[in-house]
Amino acid sequence: MPPPAAVRLSSDRNSPAEQRKEDTMSNQTQTPTKKSPPVYRLCFSAKNGTDRNGQPTLAYPVEIGAVFERRERDKGLIAKFTIIPTELKDGVLFLMPADTDRRQESDLFEAGVETAEAGQ
Repeated sequence: MPPPAAVRLSSDRNSPAEQRKEDTMSNQTQTPTKKSPPVYRLCFSAKNGTDRNGQPTLAYPVEIGAVFERRERDKGLIAKFTIIPTELKDGVLFLMPADTDRRQESDLFEAGVETAEAGQ
């Protein structure tokens, strides 16, 4: 029976390509990338009926994702959805500043709902 094959240890000499790959992998794990915070919170409000004037009314907005800046700011923003509402076509999307204090949200949402109703 032949002797077992030699096991390659990390201290064994690697080829230059393997060494570059290991260096790259170790650099990636040592320097984590800093993720940028969201610029906006993405909220959705579904239409839930009509008012006495026949205008659509909106339900209370629900946070469904966030919007982030791209590395090259002149190329726009990236919207990342955590959930996608089934009634997306029958509602309104709101972009709320991410730094807005949640205690002040109700005033902002009420203003947004009035604006959305007036524009429809």
